[in-house]
Amino acid sequence: PMNYSAIQVLGNRRYAAQNSKGLWGLYDAVGNLILPHEFTEIQPFQSGKSVAAKGHLYGLLGPNGETVLEFTNSEVKWTGEAFR
Repeated sequence: PMNYSAIQVLGNRRYAAQNSKGLWGLYDAVGNLILPHEFTEIQPFQSGKSVAAKGHLYGLLGPNGETVLEFTNSEVKWTGEAFR
């Protein structure tokens, strides 16, 4: 059985689950793993994209797990109209 420290709803029929090491993975609505547990943070989707972090570097993910913005940024924020 799966055992997670936390599960959060991200929107777009996607969920994030945190493992015992504190890392997040991306899952679809039926529990299939889309991306492995390698993220220190995954935020809910805004305008079809999720801000995520690997260590201290941020990037953007699409709902199918694709990298929309590489994980090379010290921060990425949703301003209500665009990501910066």
